[in-house]
Amino acid sequence: MKKLILLTMICSYLVGFSQAPTTAAAAPTHSTATSNIKSVFSDAFTNISVNQWGPLWSAAASSFSDVTIAGNATKLLDLPAGKEYGAIDFAPSKFNATGYTHVRMDYYIPGTLLTGQVINIKLSNHDGSGETNAIEHTITSVTAGQWVSLDIPLSSFTVAFNNASRNNIAQMVITAARANVGGTALSIYIDNIYFYGPAATPPPASTKNIILNGSFNNGLTDWTSFLASWIPVNATINAANNEANVTGISGAGGETWHIQLNQIFTASQKDSLVVGKKYKLSF
Repeated sequence: MKKLILLTMICSYLVGFSQAPTTAAAAPTHSTATSNIKSVFSDAFTNISVNQWGPLWSAAASSFSDVTIAGNATKLLDLPAGKEYGAIDFAPSKFNATGYTHVRMDYYIPGTLLTGQVINIKLSNHDGSGETNAIEHTITSVTAGQWVSLDIPLSSFTVAFNNASRNNIAQMVITAARANVGGTALSIYIDNIYFYGPAATPPPASTKNIILNGSFNNGLTDWTSFLASWIPVNATINAANNEANVTGISGAGGETWHIQLNQIFTASQKDSLVVGKKYKLSF
């Protein structure tokens, strides 16, 4: 009888911890050129900083380990008998997920699917120093023996605690519940965890002149002059016939900056500038 029990326990262990995938998860089809992406773990993108892969919050918690599958970095969540979940803590890099529409994750469960096997993904929101609310989604149709890509609309998540806000997502908890948690082991290989949504629409091209009174129709309105008077340098700066003129230059100054005609941008002018956009300066 003791030998039979021992053999059963070994078989249960091997079912959960054998048959690692021989191929890597497929590369993501999304790109930063067409989507707004916040990546937790993927070779395809720049990942946020993760504080801890698998904090042991309770007796049911397990940690992630780093493995390589067909040359591709992958995470492995080993869940021995009695272990049910693994958490990913990125609280120092928490982010506003309201602009994202989906969360994506690839998983591979080796061996035979266990009775009652489901996968639950919980997103913990920290609108303060700790969890203020959480949302979750449960996958009841789970597949074993092949890579599966989950592409879950965030709108399908339901309230797990307090409310559905996702303005400061700080943690993700992956739970693998099964009928006999205390007597069965399970391994889950995971890759390409990221959030995505539509790419931000760039503002339309504008032909508006950002410079105020650039044609000097209103004289030197919106312009200021500067003379290096301590050199001393002297000059007369005025505007006439839609032109700015510098005349009567005198003094020993030899640097181009000794005489200037400046326009100090207003807050509105600064706000109209877009990073990465090209601007043309003409005279």
